[in-house]
Amino acid sequence: MNKKETEKIELKKSTAELKQALEDICAFANKGEGTLYFGIDDDGKVVGQDISDATFKKVSTTILTGIEPRVYPNIFVEEIKGKTVLVVEVKNGPDKPYFYKGKAYKRVGTSNAYLSRYEVEKYLYERENPAYHYDKIVLDKFSTKDLDKTALDWFIYKAKTKRNLPIRRTEKVSSLLEKLGLVLSGKWTVAGKLLFSKHPQSLMTTAVVKCGLFEGVSKAGRMLDSIEIKENVFSQITKAESFVLRNIRKESVIDEQSLRRQEHYEIPQIAIREAIANAVVHRDYRIPGHVD
Repeated sequence: MNKKETEKIELKKSTAELKQALEDICAFANKGEGTLYFGIDDDGKVVGQDISDATFKKVSTTILTGIEPRVYPNIFVEEIKGKTVLVVEVKNGPDKPYFYKGKAYKRVGTSNAYLSRYEVEKYLYERENPAYHYDKIVLDKFSTKDLDKTALDWFIYKAKTKRNLPIRRTEKVSSLLEKLGLVLSGKWTVAGKLLFSKHPQSLMTTAVVKCGLFEGVSKAGRMLDSIEIKENVFSQITKAESFVLRNIRKESVIDEQSLRRQEHYEIPQIAIREAIANAVVHRDYRIPGHVD
């Protein structure tokens, strides 16, 4: 079967097209991955490529000097249909955005497009702020035994009905979580573990929410009620909210129009949930401690 150009594959008849190929390599680097073949024409026909040490040197040097920051792809020879082909394999790099001739490209289908100003600024922000990548760090091996299926089903329902995201529950769970960046190479990421694991504290011991009700206006008073929540983020937010609601005052009034009883908490419920969600989601999990 002949190869075809795709979002992750680019075909060049020979290294005579090396200069044009730099734009594709730049686009692959910004996209995250891609493979370029020298020795296969646009129709997918393998025509072969004469490859010598000088060829390797020219290709590697041109890539290193033509793209900023530097890209370090894997360059190797492959036999396809009995003919020699030179392969340039681009992996996900840490220094996005990458530029060729002062322009940053990304792969869209089988073509290349410019990165928008917003995308460039976003990549630059991520590059200058290592903490931004913390949630993408991989942890232990992903297993459906550790997956909170109830939380995942709730999330999929909300994503489809509220955000109209094209997510299908029938899709393989590991594939779905990989698309969301919550599982990488078969392993939980920090974000995935926090969101959908039954026991995120097995590896992240400080990912705990503690709630307490004290007598008086300080923690020096007698503790009247308390819970310690060692579950995923969704459960922590819900249970912490329930704790607050059961420990604050609530009034009941009769609506003059409907004549039905309505209950109002002394603090708006939406404000309580928002405060708890912000405390859990925006905390720095690299720092020892808990959400109290």
